[in-house]
Amino acid sequence: MHVIDRNKFSNHSKYGCSQSDFALCITNCCKSFLVEDDELLDYYTNPENLGLIIHLKPKSLCPFCSSAAFSFTRIESFNDLVEYENPWKKYFRDGKFVADVELSNREATAAELFDFLIGNFDGFSFCLRFSLFKDTKTKQISIHGVFSEFSSYFRDNLQIIQNSKLRKLFRLIELTFRIADSVNDAVCTCFLENIAGESFSDVIKPHLGTNSFEYYKKYGG
Repeated sequence: MHVIDRNKFSNHSKYGCSQSDFALCITNCCKSFLVEDDELLDYYTNPENLGLIIHLKPKSLCPFCSSAAFSFTRIESFNDLVEYENPWKKYFRDGKFVADVELSNREATAAELFDFLIGNFDGFSFCLRFSLFKDTKTKQISIHGVFSEFSSYFRDNLQIIQNSKLRKLFRLIELTFRIADSVNDAVCTCFLENIAGESFSDVIKPHLGTNSFEYYKKYGG
């Protein structure tokens, strides 16, 4: 079921037909939002002007950033939404936005991230046991070392990681941007930079929050 309420949307749109349903989509190149009429294949890019529609053709440039690598992902449920403030939110059907339920107005802690990585990614705790990033004297590993190690694990195991775990991972990563501290520095310099430019960019881009995406993009993501 789409997150866009068909009646709310069609009441404001000059277009559509009796069979039209409307899907919220996010571009994979610049993280912009558009709405697709999945019957007529019309596309709406401006929530304040539903009289403006565009038609997309194969190899169309992105209507927002003009990227030739334009593609988009349909958002099928509130669980796929990362952002709290969404330009199309007034047309959403009744339901809980994921940020209302899980993200709240807080930052993610090092302990929370560490526990999530250990508890959700099979075999990662084994990687840490033999990590070269451990302090040779104390045998402890910093949050920077954890994410350096996780970068390699992530590359090697992405194909078997469930989308639900990717969504949760990148929600927590997005939360680290609320405070510019050592946790955010570890996430950025030891994970986002390390995985930027890899062949799996299209897989992870739909899960990145705004700040994570902007940082990731600077390093070739």
